[in-house]
Amino acid sequence: MLQLSQPPPPQPPRHHKRDLYEDPSVFENVDQQAITVAESEQTSYTELIDQLTYGLLTDLEKARAIFRWITVKDLNAIDFQNNLATDTPMGLLRGIKYGTETYHTLFMRLCSFAALHCVDVKGHSKSVGYEPGMHIAEGKFTNTWNAVLIDGEWRFVQCNWGARHLVMSKDKKQVDTSPPIPTREKIKYQYDEHYFLPDPEDFILEFFPYKSEWQLLESPITLLEFEQLPFVRSLFFHYHLSFVNQQHAVIQTDNRGACDIKLRMPDSLKHRLAFHFHLRFSNITGQIDDSTDFQGVKLERYVLHTVQDDLVSFNIHVPQEGDYFIEIFASLVEPDPNPFGQSFKLKCVCKYRIICQQLMQRMHPLPACASGEWGPTKAIRHFNIHPLTHFQSIFETNHLSIVIKFQCPKILKFHGKLNSNQYSSAHNNNNNSNTMSNTAISNILDKYVKYEYNEHDLIITFIIQLPKEGQYGLDIYARDPEYQTEKRTMSHCCKYIINYSKTSILPPPSTVETNNNNNLYHDYSFDNSKSNGQQRPRMNSSNNNNNNKLERSLSPRSISSNGSSSLPIPKIGGNTNLLSQLGMHPISHPDPSITLRSTNYIELQFQIRKMVDFSFDLIYHHTLTDLSSRTPSVNLNQRLTAADYVTIKPNGFNVIFILNLPKQGVYTFTIYAATTNARNDIQIGTNEQTELPAVFTYLIRYV
Repeated sequence: MLQLSQPPPPQPPRHHKRDLYEDPSVFENVDQQAITVAESEQTSYTELIDQLTYGLLTDLEKARAIFRWITVKDLNAIDFQNNLATDTPMGLLRGIKYGTETYHTLFMRLCSFAALHCVDVKGHSKSVGYEPGMHIAEGKFTNTWNAVLIDGEWRFVQCNWGARHLVMSKDKKQVDTSPPIPTREKIKYQYDEHYFLPDPEDFILEFFPYKSEWQLLESPITLLEFEQLPFVRSLFFHYHLSFVNQQHAVIQTDNRGACDIKLRMPDSLKHRLAFHFHLRFSNITGQIDDSTDFQGVKLERYVLHTVQDDLVSFNIHVPQEGDYFIEIFASLVEPDPNPFGQSFKLKCVCKYRIICQQLMQRMHPLPACASGEWGPTKAIRHFNIHPLTHFQSIFETNHLSIVIKFQCPKILKFHGKLNSNQYSSAHNNNNNSNTMSNTAISNILDKYVKYEYNEHDLIITFIIQLPKEGQYGLDIYARDPEYQTEKRTMSHCCKYIINYSKTSILPPPSTVETNNNNNLYHDYSFDNSKSNGQQRPRMNSSNNNNNNKLERSLSPRSISSNGSSSLPIPKIGGNTNLLSQLGMHPISHPDPSITLRSTNYIELQFQIRKMVDFSFDLIYHHTLTDLSSRTPSVNLNQRLTAADYVTIKPNGFNVIFILNLPKQGVYTFTIYAATTNARNDIQIGTNEQTELPAVFTYLIRYV
C-alpha cells in the first residue's frame, strides 16, 4: 500500500461528469482489461492492482478499472471456499456475499493500493421500501458510499448500486448435457454507469450524507428538502430526462382531482424512448388498499398519457379523495425488422405521490382502449407508420364522417376498434391489451369503423361514423402479413380520443360539464395553464382532412369562404422574423413565385426545428385568361377547402406540403404558424378559434 499525500477538503467539483467523459465507450480498453482480470483469481491486493492498472496512467482510468472489476464480479455465481483468508480480494468478496463486508470497503481498499485518495461517506438513501414523500427517521434507510479524488476533485462512486449480474446470451439447446463453458463472446456484463462519478446535483436526489459538506453542493440542502425532492432511479439520468413542472415528490391536486407531470427527453432519444405508467392507491395510512381499480374501472383510465416531440405528459384526474402513487417507466425501442409483436422491458425512471384533499368534480374515465399513450407518436416510433391528417391525441368534431389517414412503410393489415363509455361490451370493459387476435370478440361499435387501403401509395384511410354525440376512443391495430403467427395476432399501433358534438365546437377549456356534473377529457395541449407555460411548441396541422373546417384548433383563414368575392392577393414571400423565431426555413422552393407546367402536383418542403401550430390557406385567384385580360370571372378569388387539395407529410425534422391543384390558373398558398406559447397573445376570431400569423405565401401559376 502506497503512502499518499494529504487530500483536499470536500468541496464541489469544478467540472461535470460530461467534462470527464461523454460516452462510456472511451473506457473500452480499460473495461475489457478489468473484465479479463476478473476472469481469474488473484491471491493478494498487490497482484490484483498490478493487473488492473497495468498501462493505466490517470486517476480516472484507475478508478474506472477498480469500479468495473467490482461490478463485473457476480457474487451469486461465485462458489467461495470456506478457508479463504479475509485479507485477500476473494476473501473480502466472500465477506460481501455473506454480509460481513461491504462494497464500499472493497473499493476503498483497492483505491489505497492504487494510490488513489478515497473515503467512505455515510448517510441516508431512497432505497428499497422508500416511497415518495416519506419521512426518514433516524437510523432508517441508511447507506454508505465512496468519494474518490480524481484530478484533485472529489467524485462519488456507489459500487453496490452499480453492480449487476452478468447475462448469458441465448444459445440453442445443445445435445451435450454437460454445462457449456462460458466464453467472452457469450457474456454480457451488466452494470449501472450512472453510479460511477455522478454529478452531485444528480446524486443528491437519491443519497443524503450525514455531513453536509459531503453533498459537494454549493448550497447544501436539509434532510426535509431531500425528502421533498423527486423520487428518481438511475435510468432517469441514463436517458438524460429532465423535469418540466413537478419539482417535488408530492403533488397536490386541484379540487377537480387534476394534476399533471411533464418530462423532457433529449433530441437524440425522442424518437426511440417509449414510456408507460402505473397509478395505484397508496396504503401509507393503512386505510386504503394498494389497488389499481376504482369501482371496477382501472385507474389508468384516469390518466391521459401523451408524447409530443420531446415532451412526455401525464394528465391525471384521480376519481376520489385520497393518496396515490404514480410510477413512470421508460425503455429504448431498438430497431427490429419485425416490430409487430416486439416486446421490451420497461423500467422505473421516477415516481410521485399524489394527494387529493378535496374533490368537487369527478372526471369520466377515458374510453376503455388499449393501455398506454394516446396519439399517433407510438405508431411512428414503433412501426414507422406516420399520420397524414391527425397529429394530436385528442380532436373534436361536429361533423361526420371522420377521415384519418396514415402513411405506411409497406403493405400491412389493419383493424380499427371503437370504444365508448356509453356502450358496454365484453371487449369494452377495461381493455388493456396491446395485441388482438383475429378471433377477438367484436363489440357493438365495430360497424362504425371502415377503412380503405391504397396499396400503391401505401396509405391507410379510416372512415369513422359515430352513432351519437359523446366521447369515443379509437384503437388502431396492425400486423405484417410477411410475418405469420399462429393466431395472426395484431399489434396495437396507436389510439385517439374523439369528442363529437353536433353543436359548434366550444372554445378550449380543459373540461366540459355534462348533465351529471361529470367531465370529459378535452385537448390538454391547448391548456397552457396546465403545463406551467413550459410545454414545447408543437406541429399541429389539424386541417389536414376533409373535415378540417369543423375541427377545433384551426385558423379561420383555412375555412372555406367561397362567397367572398373581394379577397386581395396576399403579400408574396416569407416573414423572415417569424420564420427565424419558429425555426422554419423553405428548403425545396425558397422562391415564392412558382410556375407549374403540365402538372398540377408540387411538394413544398420546409425545415422545422421547433414544433409549431400551423394551418394553411389555398385561394384560387384567376384563370390564365382572366390574368391576361384582367377581366373578372365567377371564379375570381375563390377560397378553396384546402384539405381537399393539400396533404401534409412529416419527414423527420422537415414537413412537406403536397398540393394537387384542381385546375389551371393562379393560386396563392399561405402557411400560418405560431409557437404554443405565442398562442396566448394571438387574436381570437369571432368564431372563437385562434388566428395564426402568416409566415410564408407562394404565388403559384399552373399553366
